[in-house]
Amino acid sequence: MKSGGRQWDIPLPASCFFVSRPRTLAPCLPPPGFSILLTMYTWTDHLEVGRILAQMYPDDDPWTMSFQDLKARTLTVPEFNGNEDDDIEDYELEGIQSAWGWGKE
Repeated sequence: MKSGGRQWDIPLPASCFFVSRPRTLAPCLPPPGFSILLTMYTWTDHLEVGRILAQMYPDDDPWTMSFQDLKARTLTVPEFNGNEDDDIEDYELEGIQSAWGWGKE
């Protein structure tokens, strides 16, 4: 569907259209069964996860924390897509630890 000179990759509901004058996009909701995926973080998103952890736990010191505790804290990040059973390498946790520690300073 072409709308306002843009090619949309997803079908938009009929109630969502581009009004040329005034130049506004009419409000629309996703069609039933369609979900919008916002940002989801994984174990390789060291900088982003570290920054969020620094905001969530400003009084905690990641440099003295065990990897087990670091993994548990990482799993509390709201947009984090991972679980306790993930097989991750130590360097992934070291990256998160470094980003968290340097983000606090």
